Amino acid sequence: MPLETARAIDRMGFRRWYERQLIEGHVWLVTALLCGFTVAACLEMVEFRELGVVILTGGAVFVAGLLCWHGLRRYMMLMVVAEHVASQTTCPQCRTYARFKVLDTSSRMRVCCRKCGQEWTID
Repeated sequence: MPLETARAIDRMGFRRWYERQLIEGHVWLVTALLCGFTVAACLEMVEFRELGVVILTGGAVFVAGLLCWHGLRRYMMLMVVAEHVASQTTCPQCRTYARFKVLDTSSRMRVCCRKCGQEWTID
């Protein structure tokens, strides 16, 4: 787990961090979809009669394509990290989900259950 993820969970709490990860990820997904529609619309509109229009349309397709690609990559990365961390937040002793306090914010985050006091590590 990245160090900034552990620090963010310590600062905000797991539930708020997880919610923000999901919101940010889905914003990137919507951005990627809108850029994909933009690419399709620009390719549909292109006419090879005027060179200036072709260059402008090609530039718009290129930029929208890059944003679409980056948005999809960012969405997948955010979702993978969020689910990886979420799968480890259940207390091994009392099975309480996401009720812990952070003891150490290193790459292997040590946490303690608020209900029973059990300590475990989230990778």
